Amino acid sequence: MDKNYAMLNVLVNLAYVDNKIDDSEVNMLKKYAKDKNIFYDVDKMIADVKDIDNDNIISDYAKSIAFLTANLTEDEKKDFIYDAVNLANADDEYAENEYISIEALARNWNIYFG
Repeated sequence: MDKNYAMLNVLVNLAYVDNKIDDSEVNMLKKYAKDKNIFYDVDKMIADVKDIDNDNIISDYAKSIAFLTANLTEDEKKDFIYDAVNLANADDEYAENEYISIEALARNWNIYFG
């Protein structure tokens, strides 16, 4: 696993935590990947997350979080949480489960926001 895959994987999972991914979220994920020079197929990652029969998704998500926890600097973690909040707001619906998921990740990294 590499940092780029892990970051994009966590963001895709966070975007789908409310059981839908709006076009604005897809566009933001693709822009994020382009801006960060991440060359993974965003559409395939989204399809994989939506596939309820894919038993590897939760494990892969957990491994991605563990990888980021171990490999991102404190500043990179803060930037990543900021990016996750922006993604959650992309569809103008900051759903409670999106907030809870992002807040849990932030607290795990000792980042507190209101």
